[in-house]
Amino acid sequence: NDYCQINNLLHFMLIDFAKRVNQLLEGAPASKLVSDVSNYINHHMSETITIEAIAKEFFLSRSYLSKLFKAESNMSLSNFILTKKTDEAKYLLRYTNKSLTDISLSLGFSSPGHFSRVFKKYASITPHKYRKKYINWLWYKLFTNAVFHNTSSFKKFVRNIFGKYQTFSLIYNHT
Repeated sequence: NDYCQINNLLHFMLIDFAKRVNQLLEGAPASKLVSDVSNYINHHMSETITIEAIAKEFFLSRSYLSKLFKAESNMSLSNFILTKKTDEAKYLLRYTNKSLTDISLSLGFSSPGHFSRVFKKYASITPHKYRKKYINWLWYKLFTNAVFHNTSSFKKFVRNIFGKYQTFSLIYNHT
C-alpha cells in the first residue's frame, strides 16, 4: 500500500513537472500581470473565479484589468480563465478516475451541464469523449512501454492495482 502511494505520488509529480515545463516552452514569457493572474487562477481553481475577484486582488478596476490583460495577452480575461479551467479538466480527465460531476464541482462550475458546455466550447469535444479518447492511450502506453515488457504482465498489474474500477475496464477493453 505504501509502495503504491509513493508510486502514485511520483507519477503525479512527474506529470506535473512535465506540464509546467511544457507551459514554459509554449511561447514567449508572460508579462508580470499575465503571470500573476495565472497564479491567482491556479490557486483558486476550485472556486468560481470572477474578473471582479481578480481585480480586487490586484487593486484594479474590473474594466482596467480586462483592458490591460487583453493588451498583454491578446486574450480576454474571461476566455483565459475558462481556458485554464479546461486545461485543468483535461488533466483530471486524463489522470484521475474522478467523475465528470466531481471534476465540475472541483473546478468551481455551477453544474455538470455548464462544465460540459464550457469544456466542449474550449476543447471541441465533450468531456466524456475526451476521457475515452485519451485515457486508454495514456495508461496503455505508460505502463506497457515504460514498465512492462509485454501486454500480459501489464494486464496482470492492472487487475491487481485497479480491480474492478473504471480505469481497468477502459484499459482492458482497449488492449
